[in-house]
Amino acid sequence: MSHPLDPECVRLLERVSEYLDRALDEGTCRAIEAHVRACPSCAAVIDGLRRTVGLCRETGDRPVPAAVKARAQAGIRRLLDTTEPAGGRTPRKPAPSR
Repeated sequence: MSHPLDPECVRLLERVSEYLDRALDEGTCRAIEAHVRACPSCAAVIDGLRRTVGLCRETGDRPVPAAVKARAQAGIRRLLDTTEPAGGRTPRKPAPSR
């Protein structure tokens, strides 16, 4: 069963990579941080992605096994395809694999 996503959560998820890469302006970062403090679901997403990025950095230049990459991509597709955003907004299609 899917649950509608709050529009603010959708906006955060659309910018999460830029946020984690510190590519957003200070005001946008403060707004995201305020939302994350009040939203346990988004806080869990941010925490999980930070841990994932940390683990990826620890591996250095070692290639990601194909099975791990496929599971990660499938999980992202399921998240994007099975959630029903609030306000009737259609999720973006995932980018093709490289």
